[in-house]
Amino acid sequence: MNGGDYAVDTSPAALNELDQRAQAIYDQIRSQIENRANIGKIIVIDVDSGDYEIDDRGIEASRRLRNRHPHGNLYALRIGYTAVEVLGGVLQRTSQCSEAASAPSICSFR
Repeated sequence: MNGGDYAVDTSPAALNELDQRAQAIYDQIRSQIENRANIGKIIVIDVDSGDYEIDDRGIEASRRLRNRHPHGNLYALRIGYTAVEVLGGVLQRTSQCSEAASAPSICSFR
């Protein structure tokens, strides 16, 4: 390997572990990030450090995070939805934000 390349384990077991670690981090920060301003944005999590970035564009969040963690294991989620992207389907929400003027950024989770 050269030029800063590094190997990534893409075995099913490794990917399952990555998914579980990322979901655990997301669950810990969910109440801080899943609000009206962020619903629909992409969160990219470095599962090794727990650091994350949020952006409308996943590539931008990934670039900022990769600059801080060049060899981190990055994992992306769409905030408030069950998937980042869909082909031939519909994104399903996992939360609904309050419409009340007194609580514009409060979301409930399913």
